[in-house]
Order: sequence, then structure tokens, then C-alpha cells
Amino acid sequence: MRGRGGWAQIWVAVLLSAGACSTEMANEPGSPETTATSSSDIPTDLASLAGPMTLMIVATNAGVLVGTPAGDSQFYDNGDPGKLAMAAATAGIPVCSIELGMLVTPPAPAGAVAQSVAAAMDQCSHQNLTSDLAELRQLQTPSTVVIVGANAAETVGSTNNGVNYFYGADVLGMLHAARTLDVTACVVAPQNISLPMYPLGATPGVSIPQALASCGL
Repeated sequence: MRGRGGWAQIWVAVLLSAGACSTEMANEPGSPETTATSSSDIPTDLASLAGPMTLMIVATNAGVLVGTPAGDSQFYDNGDPGKLAMAAATAGIPVCSIELGMLVTPPAPAGAVAQSVAAAMDQCSHQNLTSDLAELRQLQTPSTVVIVGANAAETVGSTNNGVNYFYGADVLGMLHAARTLDVTACVVAPQNISLPMYPLGATPGVSIPQALASCGL
């Protein structure tokens, strides 16, 4: 069992303009189009849009692909951030998670959509997950799961055969690192996860078996 606290982030180079607009603004000069996508084959769709500047930003409710060769922003709402991140990884597209935040998506007003995308891109450009990525790489196996609660995060199926706990800013840091490395994440927040308090027993919260079952793992 291991525990760690403190802020850890990764710099994601977003060499893109901060603007994105809805289709009602697509004809304005220099205003990239924003499109809502409901593709049944997201990996194939993403592979066709991948380019040197593409980035998939994953939020709790949806994802947005920015920097496509056409210069537009494609929204995906499949209800599963993990599957969307995996599809992006399959297509060779870098992933930035802004969970547990949400994106404003079409058909919301164009200004709100543009501001949301710009804010998400700014958040990605200022992330620094260096320590969390290094930690997760050390723990990562094909069966590793990062469980994220409101009070802490924990990894199971790790290289050290133990349960590893993370607190403070590392809670979201480990979630974002998991999306970056395409490691399975199980989010039970806003519920707490049960934490060990030896020798008095565990604090109340979602147990590891309960968390894995709730995520279908």
C-alpha cells in the first residue's frame, strides 16, 4: 500500500487557435465550424480526422476533437469517456482529460460552445502531469485500474501487487494520467472510496469490489 499527495501535471502543447464555433457561425471568416458527431464507428471516424495538430479533449459528458485537418471541432457524446479516450488512442490521437469537468456542446449557443472549447484548450495547455504519469507508468500492467472517488484515487492490478492511494490534486491527476496512457479508469465520484485506517478498520465509502462492479469491470 502506498500513498502520495501534491500537484502533478503534464504540459500538453496545443498549437491551435482557441476559437471554435457552432455551425451557425461557420461562414464567418476565420471561424472554424463545430460539428456534433454521433458516429457508430468512432475509431474509424477519428482515424479519418487525425492530423499532426489533432487533440481529443475528454470531459465527463462528451469529448471534442480539435485541430482537425479541416480546421473544425468535432464533438462526440457517447456517454463513456474511457471508450472515447481509447478510440482516440487507437487512432493515434493524443488525449487530454478535463474530467470531472463538462463541455458545453451543440446545439447550445455558439458563444457558449466557443468559450467552453477555448477554456478546455487552455486547461489542457496548462496541465502538467509529469509526476502522475511517471507514477502510473511504474504501476501500469495490462490489468491496472485507476479508481477515482471524491476523497482519493487508488490503483489496483499494479506492478507492486498492492493497492496504491493518491490524495489531493493527485486524485484528478491520476485520472487524467490514466486517460493519457489509455489505462482503464473507474470513476465513482461524487462518492467516496473506502480508505484503510489501521488498526481501526476502513473509513466508509465504496469498496474496490463495489467500484469495479459499478464500472462493469
